[in-house]
Amino acid sequence: MDLGITVLAMLSDGTAVPNPEHLARALPKVRRLSRVVSRRQGPYDVRTRRRRKPSKRWERASARLGKAQGQVADLRRDSTHKLTTALAREYGTIVAEDLNIAGMVRNRRLARAISDAGWGEIRRRWL
Repeated sequence: MDLGITVLAMLSDGTAVPNPEHLARALPKVRRLSRVVSRRQGPYDVRTRRRRKPSKRWERASARLGKAQGQVADLRRDSTHKLTTALAREYGTIVAEDLNIAGMVRNRRLARAISDAGWGEIRRRWL
């Protein structure tokens, strides 16, 4: 099994598993909600460097942002689980390439795409 960004997994028999790109699809919504949260009075005052009581609107906006980020995490977890389960049922032996994922994530151009693909979680399930 060869992991990639445009094609999530390329198998030795030629089967290609497309990358669902959950974060890439949800990123406009997450960015918008993050801007809304940053415009509200949160629990930390930047000017005085003190904690304060957050506003109700900040709490609601923060909850919406957390929900959107949680949905992305749930979708990613579900798709990696379905992929690894299907591969385990179909093939007797699975060999994945050895990647330095932590080192590749340090590259700012690849980090978001690699993390969105969930390579680390896919590799972790095989060990």
